[in-house]
Amino acid sequence: MVYICGSLIRIIETNSHRFFDFVPNHVKEDPSNGICLLAVSPTLNKIAFSETKQNAPNVFIYNVTRRGSIEVTFTEQTRLKEGALLEYSAVEFSNSDAILTLSGVPDVHVIVWSSTSGNRITSIDLNMNQPLGVSFSPLNWRHICVAYQNELNVWNIEQCNSKLLKTSKTRFAMPVTREQTEEASLAIKDEFKYPTNAIAALNSNNADILEEVLDKRVKHKYKCHCWTNNSEILVGTEENDIYLFSLADSTVKCVYEFMRTRNLTDEASNNYDITEPNSIKFLYMHRLGLFIGSTVKLSFILYYRYHLFNLKCFYLKKKYFRMEKCDLRCY
Repeated sequence: MVYICGSLIRIIETNSHRFFDFVPNHVKEDPSNGICLLAVSPTLNKIAFSETKQNAPNVFIYNVTRRGSIEVTFTEQTRLKEGALLEYSAVEFSNSDAILTLSGVPDVHVIVWSSTSGNRITSIDLNMNQPLGVSFSPLNWRHICVAYQNELNVWNIEQCNSKLLKTSKTRFAMPVTREQTEEASLAIKDEFKYPTNAIAALNSNNADILEEVLDKRVKHKYKCHCWTNNSEILVGTEENDIYLFSLADSTVKCVYEFMRTRNLTDEASNNYDITEPNSIKFLYMHRLGLFIGSTVKLSFILYYRYHLFNLKCFYLKKKYFRMEKCDLRCY
């Protein structure tokens, strides 16, 4: 397990409980310049982190080497330079050589780099729309998910001769909340029937989403997401539901509803009370199943098998632990 501890990075062995501390070179040179974001690649034995410097910060990539049973060495491999003007909002490894960075305002870009050489592969201009999450597909690093509050965009990077370009994207709108009846939805849709050419100065980029703009139904709001092992995307919403977004057939369906799926006795239901609004904080797909972080006293594992979920839980002592802002990193 790897996490940031002040101005150093700590690695803890889960079996022996030994830990190894590492102070980066840039912190030794300037103690006021700390560590902001951390990314870990267990397949490549690498870590990457950004610095807290507010003027053109860098991202440092280190190789992690184990020597014997009591020593871990960190060797700087490369630096990612000029990827942001003021700060980075995300740093993520893929399961290959690629690594992405998301810069914050005023330049909101997703940049894909080579973690070995530090060279840029390609970039995506997000037009000043700051996303809530970005991630690689675990099966294909050329698929990048960019998540907003009301939609998901999956960018596809393709190669033309020696250049890698973003050629297309698949857009998923967040689904309508289940509280709205079908009759009300149909009434709203029938109310607005305008041909596209009747809208003056309609931006061509928004012509294909005109129906969504005119649709006034309340939709789910994005909270967190993760990829499955089938190149599908699981999305947790503020309403505590989980939806499955499929790239194969561009479909969206609800695979877990906390209120409807739960079938427990009154005595046991108190232990599974996750009905407070906006309680899901993160999703993480592990080889054992799906980890869910919540603000309540339980952490959940949902085993993902043929879109069916079996609920298991770990009891947490509430007075010692409460997940408010948690980012799970497995190494």
